[in-house]
Amino acid sequence: MRTQWLVKVKLPLFTIDLVSYIIACFLAYKIRFGFASDLMLDDVQRLMAVLMGLIWIMIGLTEHGLKRYDEWEKLADLKDLFYKVALLFLTTVTVLFLFKIDASRLFISYVHAILFIVAFVNRRVGRRLIKRSLKNGLRAYLLFIGPADKVKKIAGVYVKKYKHFIKINGYLTYDEREKDDLVGIQRLGSTRQLRSTLRELVVDEVVIIPEAELTEREKQVIEICKTAGKKVTLVFDFLEELPPISQIQQIEGYYSLTFLPFKESLYQAALKRAFDIVFSSVVLLLISPVMLLIALAIKIDSPEGPVFFLQERVGLNGRRFKMIKFRTMVPNAEKLKERLKHLNEMDGPVFKITNDPRVTRVGRILRKTSLDELPQFINVLKGDMSVVGPRPPLPEEVNEYDPWHQKRLSIKPGITCIWQVSGRNDVSFEEWMRMDMEYIEKRSLLFDLKIIVKTIFAVFEMTGK
Repeated sequence: MRTQWLVKVKLPLFTIDLVSYIIACFLAYKIRFGFASDLMLDDVQRLMAVLMGLIWIMIGLTEHGLKRYDEWEKLADLKDLFYKVALLFLTTVTVLFLFKIDASRLFISYVHAILFIVAFVNRRVGRRLIKRSLKNGLRAYLLFIGPADKVKKIAGVYVKKYKHFIKINGYLTYDEREKDDLVGIQRLGSTRQLRSTLRELVVDEVVIIPEAELTEREKQVIEICKTAGKKVTLVFDFLEELPPISQIQQIEGYYSLTFLPFKESLYQAALKRAFDIVFSSVVLLLISPVMLLIALAIKIDSPEGPVFFLQERVGLNGRRFKMIKFRTMVPNAEKLKERLKHLNEMDGPVFKITNDPRVTRVGRILRKTSLDELPQFINVLKGDMSVVGPRPPLPEEVNEYDPWHQKRLSIKPGITCIWQVSGRNDVSFEEWMRMDMEYIEKRSLLFDLKIIVKTIFAVFEMTGK
């Protein structure tokens, strides 16, 4: 929870403050020395801009600085910015006095005045965009397990701490006879329904509240969640013998333990998302003429159908989204699928045929060259997918998953992964799943780059079907 909060809320707000400082320096210099002047040619002012920038970054990275990003009201932002800008000003004046730097006092004053205004405006706009993105599916979906009275108390703390960021799906109790429904939180049954609940609902994290010590039933619940690839957090008001843990934090006086399904890094997550945005933007810009030609070819070959094929797929922790591909089949392909199931060449819940009669002439070329996948870079920009990750399954495929298969949904799906560069249709379903699990455990930006390079070679080999 803490890592996601940093990536989706605190890091964007910190970046907004940094960008605001750059804008303030630029405007202050232009106002003080004229719009025809160049800050890069003025050594003294440039030195001060860099020094103040480093101080501004350090102020923002302090515990106090990061903590204030949790507060969303206008007055809280005004107080926080007043404190930070005042601290920056005092520190800057001290540096000027101690090192006798002959910088323009007026320039420095303009920087602080403009920074306060620009940062406040940018923060309010940024917070509005963050809240909108969280409402559009980027929130963390929580499931609570424990006695009703404790769930009510702990859930209230979570809502207060992670405002706008979480949505509580409901809660399960250990005792089936417990009937106490909480205001605003739906009781979904007992832990007997845990497996079906994890399968049917979007759940990013399971919060378990033990009544006393960690008993066998809590261990069984943790094992079920671990098998399904879900984060598990134990929240308790006692500390005795602790089991091995991945994360521990304190929330308003309560201690919580979080067991992660895989190694998670704030910087890795932020770097991967930044890479996805930059890489997808560049690719879409470069291939836009090719995509236009493909669209024309599809309409000429099959004028009665649309250019793009939108299909519901299952993404991160069960989120549904519309995956975009170039249409390669006849318009009524989904209706014809039932008649062709006996020709399926894949084991498990996946459906694939080498010479699928539903595929159009242009569609065969697109599939052979994997060009039908190009529009999925739009899904990457939207945040539904990543460039590298397990392929997004169909909802009916997920319904047939074994419990351990669900772990592949614990990260964002991707356009390409190990399976795409390791035989594709010649690999069994179980081996495919193991490859996805291997990626989840080994993933890094360097590993992603290796897969992308291998994917390019695989495209030229035309192994698509």
